[in-house]
Amino acid sequence: HMNHARYLAVMELGRWHMMSRLGILWPMARRGVFLVAAGQQIVYKAQLRPFQKYSVVSRVVCWDQKWIYILHDIKRLNDDALVATAFLRCTFLRKGKRVDITEEVGVCERSPTSDELDLINSFDSSQSAARKLANI
Repeated sequence: HMNHARYLAVMELGRWHMMSRLGILWPMARRGVFLVAAGQQIVYKAQLRPFQKYSVVSRVVCWDQKWIYILHDIKRLNDDALVATAFLRCTFLRKGKRVDITEEVGVCERSPTSDELDLINSFDSSQSAARKLANI
């Protein structure tokens, strides 16, 4: 089956592809601005066998000046089964410093819906717990 770490690598390629399709990848790269994952949660629901075809669906959930939240789904092509889903908090960096997403991308903030806010709050709680575990 596909190694768990490989899922994250495939999802990163999905983010690069999404940024390219949005038309922001190369203009930002020329300015030295790059999208960086600051935290992620992934749930594995089924396995992918060797050479099994799959798709990666990436979408921006919401954003503000500091964070952009992205959802990735990996699905098997033969039966459309959800194999893994991940929720990420990302930011844009230039020379190691965070940049204002709304200025960099040239868009206004997009506030989360109540369901999205629940997802973000759950994410924040689990990230906080993970940081506490790291300090044990």
